[in-house]
Amino acid sequence: METRIEELEKRLEAEPENVDVMVELASLYGERNEIRKAVDLLEQILGIDPENTTAHYNLGVCYFKVLKSDLEVSEIWEDKADDEEFFELAIVAFQRALELDSEFVEAYNNLGTLYALRGWNEEAKEQWKRSLELNSNQPEIRENLANL
Repeated sequence: METRIEELEKRLEAEPENVDVMVELASLYGERNEIRKAVDLLEQILGIDPENTTAHYNLGVCYFKVLKSDLEVSEIWEDKADDEEFFELAIVAFQRALELDSEFVEAYNNLGTLYALRGWNEEAKEQWKRSLELNSNQPEIRENLANL
């Protein structure tokens, strides 16, 4: 992974607005839990291509990772107040991804999970049911629904 990141970083220096390179690099940063770097790059992508579904979705995933992590939010982001702000940012990012692609199963799943974490069970059920309409082969989502 390290070699691929180095390759993409060099390529990005030569092609600073190559959205495909940026998306892949942001995903790799996210996998390495370099969330701040991933978010900065995803926000840059959205500045170039505001309708990039993958960037909106990955931004939601990054914010979701911050919510699920044991790190203090202030250790990563000084400009974000608390978990509630990350919760809102994640919801907005997933909703925007769904506006751009209404069949984005993973976005429905993550949105449902966020809602369930907040105790918004009806909203969670709605998202998970929509996800299952698109892809019925998701036993973990069926289990989530049964557990609500």
